[in-house]
Amino acid sequence: MHWPLDRLAGRGAGRRMIGWRASGEGFCDLAMVSGSLAATREALCAADVPIARVVRWQWRRADGEKVRFSFACPHDPALPFLVSPFEPCQRHPTVVEHANGARSLSRIWLEAPAARHAELRRLIGDDPTIVLGAAPDHGVRAIALVGLGAPLDPGLLHGAEIRMAPR
Repeated sequence: MHWPLDRLAGRGAGRRMIGWRASGEGFCDLAMVSGSLAATREALCAADVPIARVVRWQWRRADGEKVRFSFACPHDPALPFLVSPFEPCQRHPTVVEHANGARSLSRIWLEAPAARHAELRRLIGDDPTIVLGAAPDHGVRAIALVGLGAPLDPGLLHGAEIRMAPR
């Protein structure tokens, strides 16, 4: 079933994308933004981290403007996939504030088998936003948001664990 997607987006992409649908509730994957996607891919391949080819993609916004980006998927779905910045750059408001008070993401808890941690570190480096933990399976286990006034109702989070960032 995954081979048509592998053919479109490179080996490993199909299994990952089918996994998104099969993951059910909660977070399904982690994307890492890379300013130079081709160079990052080459460096990972040189470090024996197999990764599919870079795929160029686009869509049209409601206002008709075309948005372009590229992505590449490591063969191992335990590793985050890579994505380029959007072109044109997306217009983000100067101040972001949700009705629940959330203003920004402060932490991501990422779990994976310990045997995968060296490869993960090649991708995430020393980013203090990402807390890497050992677990038999892989995935984003939780995130923390700055500005929440109160804990969010777990019944409304569709399986995602969203924590309050320390003040």
